[in-house]
Amino acid sequence: MQNNQSELDNFSSGWAVYELTGDFEMDTHSSGQHRYLNQSLLVWQRVGQP
Repeated sequence: MQNNQSELDNFSSGWAVYELTGDFEMDTHSSGQHRYLNQSLLVWQRVGQP
């Protein structure tokens, strides 16, 4: 993250949450307590205000 700080500052000033296309149950798989994407999805929209 520190190596890309200038990109983060220009892009979103840190973290952001985005809605993706697809279906959560069909497009993710479990590994332990976490879920991971099992295919590429498109970014639909940013959630919340910047």
